[in-house]
Parts: sequence; structure tokens; C-alpha cells
Amino acid sequence: MQWSTPTAHIQKKSNDWFASLIIIAGALIFVSILTDNYIVALLVLSATVALIIAHSAPHIPQNVELRTGGIIVANTLTPWNTLESFAIQEYFGIPRLLFVSKKHWMPIISIPIGEDVDIDELRELIEGILPEKDIHEPFLYLLAERFGL
Repeated sequence: MQWSTPTAHIQKKSNDWFASLIIIAGALIFVSILTDNYIVALLVLSATVALIIAHSAPHIPQNVELRTGGIIVANTLTPWNTLESFAIQEYFGIPRLLFVSKKHWMPIISIPIGEDVDIDELRELIEGILPEKDIHEPFLYLLAERFGL
């Protein structure tokens, strides 16, 4: 089974959003420099540049494919034996396939499910490989996504 999904479900930002971000960051940097907090100024500048780059880059669809050896997302294979369990959850109207990984640096893998995918068929296919458990994405991740960060 395979489908195509956007790299991220980030809403397109208006020019006003970018202008507001730059004004707020500029004010924080100015105050930080006045109070001799150069590290804070550098952190605010870095975060602002990262947000601008992340939100202005085009989001290219990535291919997701389930195979007997594992799941392939954007040409990266994650073998089934490195995953513990799975769940299918819906956040903000977007169904997602969640995996609990045995890797400590990336414990939950979240993959948006394409509109053309039959969720019951997907669940049935993966249940033969991994157990289904109640998995949820971290609250702070969902909060940041809700605010469009």
C-alpha cells in the first residue's frame, strides 16, 4: 500500500505574519542587546531565521509505502523490527499513522494518511505485523502545530 502526503501540514502564512514575526523578534533583540544579553539576542535571531525558512520553503509531497521489510517514508526505510506498536489517530481533521519506535531519539513517528487511503484496510494490514495501542502525540507538539509553528 502506498500514498502521497505533504511533508508537513503547515498553513500558508501571509505577509502580515512574517512582518509581525520580524517586528516582535526585532524588539526582543533590541531589548536583549540593551540589557547586554547577547546570547538571548542570538537565540531569538536564530529562532526567527529558522521560522522564516521553515514557513517559506515549498512543501513537496512525500511518498509513503508499506512493504514487507518495513515502512518507507521519503526514501527512508524504517524496518518493522524497530517499531513496537502503532495507532491511527485524527488531529485537527487529519488522520495520522503513529508508531512507537524502539529508538530513544525519535520515540513517536507520525505520518499523515492520504485522503485516498482506506483506514480500515490500513489498520488491518498493519495489525498483522504490529500490535495496536493507544498512542497520542505530545501535547506541546500539537499545541505548536495548532498555532502554526
